[in-house]
Amino acid sequence: MNNAKNIIEVKNLEVAYLTEAGDIHAVNHVSFAIPRGTAFGMVGETGAGKTTTALSMLRLIQEPGKIQSGESLRAAISLTYRKRKCS
Repeated sequence: MNNAKNIIEVKNLEVAYLTEAGDIHAVNHVSFAIPRGTAFGMVGETGAGKTTTALSMLRLIQEPGKIQSGESLRAAISLTYRKRKCS
């Protein structure tokens, strides 16, 4: 997956929510790459880990959530909105 054409790569992501009742494994060994110029969507049932995956990619997961392993690699891209000129 180590490709310079990818804007985002996630490798072997594992996230758990640590609770008194036990650990809840929300994301288990998730890996994917998003090539530059493509659209990407995550779909799944409620509680499948979509939001947890997205927050983890940005390192915004909050307690009791904990990233247990994995990597999120991002290319140098601007995340700001650019207004297009109409012709």
